[in-house]
Amino acid sequence: MEKTIEEMLDLERKEREKIPELVEISKALGVDILKIEKIPYRENLSTDKFQDIYYICDKTRDNTRLEVKIHNESIFSKYNLNFKRCSFERFSIVAKIDIKQLRFDDCSFGRVALDYCCCEKLEFWQCDIKLLLLRECKFLGDFILKSKYDFDNSDDNRTALLDDLNIIYTTFKSKCNFSGDIFKKLNLSHCVFEGNADFSGCEFGTEVDAAKTINLSSITFNGNAKFDESKFNHFVAFHTTSFEKTASFYKCEFNTIPNFSPADFKGILNINNVVWGEKNKGFDFKNVKELVEKAYNSNDTMENVINLRSSFSGMKHKLIEQDNLLDAQNFHKAELYCKEIELKKVKSRSTKEWVEWMLLLLYRKTSDHHTDLNRILHIMLMVIVSYGVMVLALEKILTCSCGVISSFLFASIWFVGAIAVLYPLYHIKEWRTGWLARGLLYAGTAAILLYQPQILNPVLGMSSSNEYKNTRVMKVIDKLTAAELNQVNTELIAWRHIQANIAKSTREQILENKNIIKKNKYLTPALPDIVTAIKQDEVIYATRQSMSVIYIVLLVLCLYSLQKTARKNTIVPS
Repeated sequence: MEKTIEEMLDLERKEREKIPELVEISKALGVDILKIEKIPYRENLSTDKFQDIYYICDKTRDNTRLEVKIHNESIFSKYNLNFKRCSFERFSIVAKIDIKQLRFDDCSFGRVALDYCCCEKLEFWQCDIKLLLLRECKFLGDFILKSKYDFDNSDDNRTALLDDLNIIYTTFKSKCNFSGDIFKKLNLSHCVFEGNADFSGCEFGTEVDAAKTINLSSITFNGNAKFDESKFNHFVAFHTTSFEKTASFYKCEFNTIPNFSPADFKGILNINNVVWGEKNKGFDFKNVKELVEKAYNSNDTMENVINLRSSFSGMKHKLIEQDNLLDAQNFHKAELYCKEIELKKVKSRSTKEWVEWMLLLLYRKTSDHHTDLNRILHIMLMVIVSYGVMVLALEKILTCSCGVISSFLFASIWFVGAIAVLYPLYHIKEWRTGWLARGLLYAGTAAILLYQPQILNPVLGMSSSNEYKNTRVMKVIDKLTAAELNQVNTELIAWRHIQANIAKSTREQILENKNIIKKNKYLTPALPDIVTAIKQDEVIYATRQSMSVIYIVLLVLCLYSLQKTARKNTIVPS
């Protein structure tokens, strides 16, 4: 007579109850002894040494998980356990015990808590973990955490079943594998990774959560740290984190530029093809400003600016060490912009700080802090053409009734106005407008080279030529007839305090005695026009002398920025 299934199970149970290890495990975990299998396992093929592994799994119920309740946590210090398709409301070990190898396959946890434990090996494969707490633990062997995903069939998006992981003051002696996980909340502060740590392909934080839910600060990576192709959905700080060997962020996506202050990169830093900032804003100054004012979510803005500047500076120096000047330029620009914001927010700036802030603002606007050669070249042409426009306005439009102050204001309006028109036109991204601005700059520069090349060197032009002092009076003299010139010459000789010089022409006599001509009464009809022209020349010359000082300063700054930008090592500290 064949035995029923129940009878066969009873016989199997009685046989297993003869094995003390199975009985002990069954009682400690609160599971049926029939759900436990003992399998010899040779981990190292080079030896004949076997370790027994105990599998806890309900093979008869594929669609449900076996519920496990821990009654005696010391069981984990005696046996290597492998749980498959099990359910734990709480998995908690708070005693200071040495744990054997633990592996969980397709298990679900309400809470996992390990305090002050030393574990040979811990693996989570395709598990659903609501809360994971590891505090002051030590893992001698591999630590593997592979989350389980729910897939939305409508858009094929995956959602990780790792809700909250708080791992602090924990040491991982061997390799750690977190690759492909999606962390809603993660705190790894003050952990030490002695072996390699793999976070490649991970996603940190939810897309809409702006809170500080990801904490990767104060970590020590003694092995290689790999974050390749990971995505950071919001701000993350690697504050005081140390990377002893390679730190790889290849093809990472940072929604907000992270804070690496004062992270220590002692080995190789790989940031090739990294996306900085949401929607590829990168190191755009507006994006950096938003990071300073918003990402920290703090009222202590000044401290945040200083910390962020320190972060950019550290990354810049590390990239310079690796001869990666192109990426270093981005951090260099962001560092200087943070310094600019820092100086701007100082309530009582000293003269030195004021000048430093103005220069940082100027170099950011004109050359992207000596990194954009094309821009500074066009800005210099813009200054030259604007000065040429001002000179033309003085000569063609200014009337004789203006005094020096009025003339200076008139010239300033034309000079600043020309720059104010050309600068925004040049920066408009629409190609037709951009090329219109460039066309105006090129045409204006060509006209200056052809007709007034001395504008390119205002110091030489103003000091070596008297033409600027007598522009209008020369035009008046050139219009006089021979008879009018004789009358003027006769009247000049008639004045007792003017020595007649037959060797000199009337023109030369007028130019040499301009101050005397202005003070005397005159009968010759041509002299009043000459006096008016003399006064106009004096006003225009004084105005151009004053404006040339401003022009020279701007031109020198442009030339300095141009040559510094043209240098390949412009960001390398001297």
